Amino acid sequence: MPSRRLSAITTTPERIRPGVPGGRGAFGAELLWAHATVNPGRSVASAQELGVPWLYTEAYGGRRIRQEDRELFYKGTLRLLRHLGMLANPERWSLDLGSSVRRTIYGDGNFDRSSEADADGFFVPQAALGAEVRRGDSIGTIYSLDGAEQQRICAEADGYLVMLLGTPVVRKGDPIYLLASLRQ
Repeated sequence: MPSRRLSAITTTPERIRPGVPGGRGAFGAELLWAHATVNPGRSVASAQELGVPWLYTEAYGGRRIRQEDRELFYKGTLRLLRHLGMLANPERWSLDLGSSVRRTIYGDGNFDRSSEADADGFFVPQAALGAEVRRGDSIGTIYSLDGAEQQRICAEADGYLVMLLGTPVVRKGDPIYLLASLRQ
C-alpha cells in the first residue's frame, strides 16, 4: 500500500548531544527522528546490538523518491564521508553545509503500529504530511462509493504526522497514518 513518509534521518536519543552535531549534523537533514529503542529485525538492529554508530534515512515514500530526497541523500552521504575524514580529495567536491537539524521527533518508527481504517472506501486526507497535530484533529475521511462518510479519522494523540496513506482506495485494516511524538 503506497504511503507518503517524511525525508528524515533517524538515530537513537543517546546519540543526540546538544552542541555536538556529529554525523547527524554533517548529513544535513532538517528532521531528526530519534528512536529510544530499535526493534529486532529492523535494518539497523545489528549495528545497534554491536554498538556501531548508525544513521538511517527515510524518503517521501509511496514507491517514489522526490528530487530533493535524492539530492539530500547523495550530498548528505558525501558530507558525512567528509565529516568522518573518509572522502578522498575533499576539496574536489563542491558541497554546501546542508541544513542543520531544525526539529527532533521521537518514536520507534514501527509502521506496523499505524492507525488503521475501520471501513473500505476512498480516503481523502485533510492533514498534510509533516503537520503537527493535536489529539482530535482531523487527519482525513473515508467515503463509500456513493459519497457517504464511512469513517472520520482523527489524531489519537498529539504528534507529528510522519506517514499518511498516499492512495485513495482503502480497505478495512489498511494503515492510514502514523504519528511520532514531539517529546522524548
